[in-house]
Amino acid sequence: MRPSAKRSTLPSVIAPLARLGLVSALAWASAAAAVDQPSTYPGCATRAVTVPWGGSVKVDLATCQSFGLGDVATPPAHGTAAPGGSPADSYTYSHKGAAPAGGGTDTFVVLDDNSDRITVTVTIQAGTSSIVATPGELPPLSAGTPVRQTLAASGGTAPYRFRVDSGALPKGLALAADGALSGTPTERGAYGFGVRVQDARGQSATLSYGGTVQGAAMSLSPEAVIATPGVAFRHALTVRGGVAPHQFTLEPGPALPAGVAIGGDGVVTASASVAPGRYPVSLRVTDASTGTGRHFELERFTLGVGGLPSASIEVTPAAVAEDGGQPLVFTISLDAAVATDTSVTLAASALPGAPAAVTIPAGATRARLVVRPTADATAEPDEVVAFAVADGSGYTIGSPARAAGTIRNDDTR
Repeated sequence: MRPSAKRSTLPSVIAPLARLGLVSALAWASAAAAVDQPSTYPGCATRAVTVPWGGSVKVDLATCQSFGLGDVATPPAHGTAAPGGSPADSYTYSHKGAAPAGGGTDTFVVLDDNSDRITVTVTIQAGTSSIVATPGELPPLSAGTPVRQTLAASGGTAPYRFRVDSGALPKGLALAADGALSGTPTERGAYGFGVRVQDARGQSATLSYGGTVQGAAMSLSPEAVIATPGVAFRHALTVRGGVAPHQFTLEPGPALPAGVAIGGDGVVTASASVAPGRYPVSLRVTDASTGTGRHFELERFTLGVGGLPSASIEVTPAAVAEDGGQPLVFTISLDAAVATDTSVTLAASALPGAPAAVTIPAGATRARLVVRPTADATAEPDEVVAFAVADGSGYTIGSPARAAGTIRNDDTR
């Protein structure tokens, strides 16, 4: 916050400053010390723009700042206001296309780089089309997460054609003429664009979309691996989420022993001479998304030399309908990946043809066992299907060691 002006000292210093020709500079400094007043940049206290119903308009405020515009102090009631430029030198107003009925006005206030107010009045032109386009808002977007969204229209004469007529789609997305919005965002940050839909008779309507592409959540796979003592080891880590390729950096803290390395590409190597033990570390995983700064997360990873992984089992969902077509999915998991295939022995409830074991491939930590109900028209009791991890070689029994799912009868007597 800027210091407030000390008015009581001005008379004693104005005369000397006047002789030096500095009165104008002092007056400017005193005016600039006020906060939350109309902007003192020329022509910036108020601005007026016009926007089509459901459309977008850029409010150029480049002459109203020297170091970048501030926040939206008062948001608009009938749309959104998103900053543009780096640093921000404009705002894009997007009308939501719902109110006020018959057109009208909207107002929002942004702050200049002196924290003074710029009041923008928006004249909203009346809508003239009976066409209604949907959806009104897009689902949350994150960099690296695929988007599949269909825009639709009603109230006119099919077929409809869609196109972007203002602003720009988030980088990585494309809009087809049939309204299919698809792609994978690659840049984090605010976005705003307008879409025009036109029917077979030439009538049209617009929709405006705005929001922020967030950084995606990321997870490391596997979170632990086990190497065999006396045998050289190599394993490539993978990341779910974010924009590939990912970069890996070892964080300060517990260090890896001599002979173990984790490359920037996530490849873990260990020489045959590494002593048995467990070596937990923290990895900084950075994705390739663009935008302000870099997007990263810290992930825990453990290299074990010697020892055995533990095996556990879970089922989803807990129950299915006999005639519903949805299966019970049993997931058998190891708490660490190993360099060879692991055969996990299973004990099953009375289930014809149930497998006696499931193999988890080398370098993986999961395998699935799918049980599909047999549809029939016979009224019968519910059936419980259960599997348990049994003793075997190459693993220990973990928790949970047993999982049970129910096949509900949906036939009446």
